[in-house]
Amino acid sequence: MGTVNMKYLPDLLRRPLKPRPDNFTPLSRTPWGGTKIAAMKVHLGVSAGTRIGESWEISGHPDFPNRFRIERDGGSIEVPIGEIAAADPAAFYGARNLKRFGPQMPFLAKLLNAEQWLSVQVLPKADYKGLKPWEHSKTEAWTILDAEKGAGIYLGLSEEATKE
Repeated sequence: MGTVNMKYLPDLLRRPLKPRPDNFTPLSRTPWGGTKIAAMKVHLGVSAGTRIGESWEISGHPDFPNRFRIERDGGSIEVPIGEIAAADPAAFYGARNLKRFGPQMPFLAKLLNAEQWLSVQVLPKADYKGLKPWEHSKTEAWTILDAEKGAGIYLGLSEEATKE
């Protein structure tokens, strides 16, 4: 992996950016993961049958930032999305978004494949004091692309749940 000389960045960004096909969260964080994401990415070199819970397709999160492959001089280098954005935040995010969100990636797009039960957590509000400077409170939108027969989403708490 190399770093980009920032004076060459505008020229490099005129070329296609190719995200790495393996921006996956560790299976220790997603033990409920299945094999469908790997099947979708076999043509990109991911082994069929690999268990994957999450593939972070567009991410500037410090734990799992996308690294884009930039073809250059007959070879290629990989550059974290944050490094590309930092070179010219207004051009990368758009001036209006930069003003609204600051110089961090304002969204995360990821694929999930849950083959076991998992829970979705309630996320903090924007004024939550525990958020780190680079963190935002989150609103989420989910789109289900595929579901096995009998799959479902449950909303709420079980009857046994108590305040404690």
